[in-house]
Amino acid sequence: SAFLLNRSSDLLVIALDDNNDIFLDSNGNLALCKDIEAVKTAVSCATKTNYGEIVLNTNLGVPYFTTIFTAHPDIELWKSYMQEAILSIPKVLGIPYFKTYIDYQKSLLKYAVVISTEYGEAEING
Repeated sequence: SAFLLNRSSDLLVIALDDNNDIFLDSNGNLALCKDIEAVKTAVSCATKTNYGEIVLNTNLGVPYFTTIFTAHPDIELWKSYMQEAILSIPKVLGIPYFKTYIDYQKSLLKYAVVISTEYGEAEING
């Protein structure tokens, strides 16, 4: 994730609010999060990054336009890229649960994932 800050053996990332925006903490500093919240934030960013979007490393990201946003979406291929993105995050040990479902009324592909980390398990929905 572009938000990873490796200052020690702990995972530290720039915190994001509910709108995925960076924000300032109560002291006026850039808000940071660590441990399991940092892993969840990094995973969320990694899975939302489109392939080629990161200018300094265009090999990162999930190829949404060749897997999902096509005439014939390949959900299993997309899922494999999502898993690869998730497993690339430091401190992630595995993905014991990954479910996809389509909300046909809203034309949305959604997912629920449980990740196993060095800090414990966490659920992420998207």
